Amino acid sequence: MRNTLGKLQTRVNELEKKLVELQDRNYELIEEKKSLASKLKYLEENYDKKLEATLTKAVTKAVQEVSGKYEKIIKEKDQRIFELEKRLNINSSNSSLPSSC
Repeated sequence: MRNTLGKLQTRVNELEKKLVELQDRNYELIEEKKSLASKLKYLEENYDKKLEATLTKAVTKAVQEVSGKYEKIIKEKDQRIFELEKRLNINSSNSSLPSSC
C-alpha cells in the first residue's frame, strides 16, 4: 500500500509541476496576445494613411512618366506642325518659285 501511495504522490507532484508550467505558459500567451492586439490596433489605425501615401507616390510617379512621354510627343508634333504651316505659307510672293509650280 505504501508503494502505491508513493507512486500516487510522485504522480501528483509531476502533475503539479506540469500545472505550474502550463500556468506559466498561459501567462506568456496572455501577454503575447496583449502585445499582438496592441500591434494590430496600431496597424489598423495607420493602414489607411500608409496605403494612401503609397498609392499617392505610385500614382505621382506614373503620371510624371506618362506626362514626360506625352510632352516629348507634343513637342515633336508642334515642330512638325510648324514645318508644315511654314510650307503652306509659301507662295509666289514669298518664294522664288513661280505660282504655276
